[in-house]
Amino acid sequence: SNGADVGEALSSSVVGSLRTQRAQIAARVADLSARYGAKHPELLRAKQELASVDGQIQEEIDRVISNLEAKANVSNQRLGSLQGSLGQARGTLAANNGAMVALDDLQRRAEASQGQYETYLARYRQISAMSGTEQSRATVISQATPPDGPSSPKVVLNMVLAGVIGVLLGGAIAFVVEMQFSGLTTSDEVMKVLGLPFLGSVPDNARLDGTAETPYETVRTQPSSIMAEAVRGIYSASHIHVPDRGRVLAITSAMPEEGKTSLSAMLALTGAELGATTVVVDCDVIVRGLSKLHGRSEGLGLREVMAGTAELDQALVEIHPKLHLLPLGSVAAEGERLVADGGIHRVVAQLKERFEFVVLDLPPLLSIAETREIAGLADGVILAVRWRATSRERVKSAARLLPPRLRDFIGVVLTRVDLKKQAKYAPDEASSSYYDAYATYLIGAR
Repeated sequence: SNGADVGEALSSSVVGSLRTQRAQIAARVADLSARYGAKHPELLRAKQELASVDGQIQEEIDRVISNLEAKANVSNQRLGSLQGSLGQARGTLAANNGAMVALDDLQRRAEASQGQYETYLARYRQISAMSGTEQSRATVISQATPPDGPSSPKVVLNMVLAGVIGVLLGGAIAFVVEMQFSGLTTSDEVMKVLGLPFLGSVPDNARLDGTAETPYETVRTQPSSIMAEAVRGIYSASHIHVPDRGRVLAITSAMPEEGKTSLSAMLALTGAELGATTVVVDCDVIVRGLSKLHGRSEGLGLREVMAGTAELDQALVEIHPKLHLLPLGSVAAEGERLVADGGIHRVVAQLKERFEFVVLDLPPLLSIAETREIAGLADGVILAVRWRATSRERVKSAARLLPPRLRDFIGVVLTRVDLKKQAKYAPDEASSSYYDAYATYLIGAR
């Protein structure tokens, strides 16, 4: 064989291509041989091409055969290496087998020695126990059994005593706490202790069902809610008729964290929804809670209007079609006062001419001295008192700081009232019985 029938040559793409080319040239040679003589130039060229292709085919076959011979040589070398490794492994296996036989023999000897040692040791212990001791003559009269329960302490008796002592101690602590309590709980306490009108209660937003995140958002988004109805009641109770100009209502508290800012925002929104053109003014230069509540703590505001660097229309922010906010858009300098040079007086006078209802959110009375001066610009004042938290003496002290001319125009609003707990302290209180009745009314209406 010349190698043409080798599998590698048969499957070679190069050989296949050359054979296809040879078949075409052979066909052309046969055609030329039939048409021309043996020495015709075209026939001679065709035969040369055929011989050239045959040579290329043979060269490719020789290359394939050479490659196969190289692979065969490499495989023979690997076979020799593996045969050598196999011989070494067989030698090692034989050595290991001999070692295993020796190991088994040693293990059998060790086990026999161990058994003999244990026999001697047991005998030794027996002899040691018997030497120098007397045999016991004791007999078992009855078997010991574990008890069903502890003999001490008496759990039931101790539980009864602990319960009695806990009730007595809890009652004593509750009595002491109640005796020391000085906050305001009901409307009767507000009127009797403070001698001031009671305008209403603001429920604790967190204690109501289905409310928004803040009291203001609850009033804004849920106009039929209990919170919105309570604020409308306070708005009606605080209504002051002032002829020929807008009425000014100042809202403050004795201490911080009483809920005055939320009450200011809710009353202003309620007034706008009831048809009055309303503006709410943030006068707390330290906290600026009203401005932050509406997201207006930057930009033009009350300070710029007072300083004359901005017009009132530039500083007013529309919150509702009939509600505007005059914020504190910048941080006040240390020791800055709104009443200096009559700045706040001029702004309030302009607002009274333009709006029917002006709400002033003031700082706490006992903390900021200028609060009482700004309150003097109002037609009425609402003291926000946190339910069962702010002491009566602090509220009295705050009320005494207000201008004497407003003595008949001061009202108290209890904030953050838990209406369900209020029913326990004052069953006849309108605000406490109002919660369940109004909730039932709303469900029936739907």
